[in-house]
This record gives sequence, C-alpha cells and structure tokens, in this order.
Amino acid sequence: MIGREHIERIQNRIRGAEVVAVCDVFEEGVKKGAEISGGNVKVYTDFNTAINDPDVNAVVVTTPGAFHKDPVIAAIQAGKPVFSEKPLVNTAAGCKAVVDAEMASGKHLVQVGFMRRYDRGYKRVKELIDSGEFGAPMALRPITPLRWLSPIRRPTRLTCCRGWLVTNGTKCSASCPRPLLRRMRV
Repeated sequence: MIGREHIERIQNRIRGAEVVAVCDVFEEGVKKGAEISGGNVKVYTDFNTAINDPDVNAVVVTTPGAFHKDPVIAAIQAGKPVFSEKPLVNTAAGCKAVVDAEMASGKHLVQVGFMRRYDRGYKRVKELIDSGEFGAPMALRPITPLRWLSPIRRPTRLTCCRGWLVTNGTKCSASCPRPLLRRMRV
C-alpha cells in the first residue's frame, strides 16, 4: 500500500521525477503499481532485475520490514541511491549488513523514511523553537491533520497553527489571535 503512495507522489508531485519501473512479487501488485504510474513503465517481479535495469536511477523499497535488507543491499551494490521505508531492517545484524555494504561502497546511498522529516510545518516549528519566541518548550506534540484520519481516529480537540501544540502558553505565539485549543464536533 505505501509503495502505491510513493508511486503516486513521485509520478505526480515531485517535479522532474519519473517512475520508470515497478516491482512487486505479486502480479496484482505490480499491475496496480503500473496503473498508478500511468502505465508506461517496466514491470518486474524480481527486485534484482528491476534494480539492475539501466533506466532505473534510484530505488524506493517499500516491502514489509522483514524483507528490506536484500533489495537495499542490491541497490547499494548497483551504486544506486535507495530510499527505504522504516524500519531499515528489523534485526540488528541486518542493519549492520546494510551499513557495512554502504561503507564498502564508499558512497552515502541509503536514506530511511521518517514521517514528516522534510515537512514544511515541522521545519517552521523547529525555526520558531530555535528563535526563542516560545521560550524553552516543556512539551511538543504533533497532531496528524484531520484529513488523514478516519472519523474513528479523529481527536476531540484541534490545535492552533497547523496542528502544533506548544504547552508553555495559552497561544501558539504572541501574534496568534486564536486560543490554543478549541472544541470540535466529531
């Protein structure tokens, strides 16, 4: 499922990026991935063949965590940058094997996905905290935007300023006219 989301983002939201190949061990999954990408892609059921395709410049690994190690190492050995969903690998020995492979390559090729790491809102909050505008925060709690949650998981409260709750004042900043918390109907 997350692989399909990555295909859609790469194909439709990242300027200059293009999905050229899709790989899944299940025929149905590879067909759906190809459909999401627009259909004009190569399809593979073997990750080694997909990774070694000369048209593939970078690799995104979204298999279940227990199966990350082999495609990540294959991408490293092919000299291709690889983005791996978390966890990198689900064992310490597997993680060490990935690190050892990357070190042997002499290049920084691996990136592990962490939720919201490059989100503009998170960067802005970091800037605000660093600026000292809030003083020293005692706690910081990110809230997932409501549109991402099913009605069952929606919180009973909203926070001010893009979901950030800074708990050392009654407003998110001196210039914010809204109270920090407000009730919402579910």
